Amino acid sequence: MKIVEKLSDSLNIEKGMRVLDLGCERGLTSIFLAKEYNVIVFAAGFWISAAENYDRIKAIGLEETIIPIHAEVHDLPFANEFF
Repeated sequence: MKIVEKLSDSLNIEKGMRVLDLGCERGLTSIFLAKEYNVIVFAAGFWISAAENYDRIKAIGLEETIIPIHAEVHDLPFANEFF
């Protein structure tokens, strides 16, 4: 989490942006980004199911701002410049 905090300070993250969190696994970094910056986070992980992450996300009330995705990074279906 310390790395995410330091890294995010150097980025130009603005409220309402779409953010892709690759390798989010349990979604802790996605939760941080959604809460701290009020952005929409696409939380992509391979080792933890999207259903498990969605349960965790709903439990803290962030289901409108974090979209859990279970996928291999090379198979993500997003258009260029979507993020």
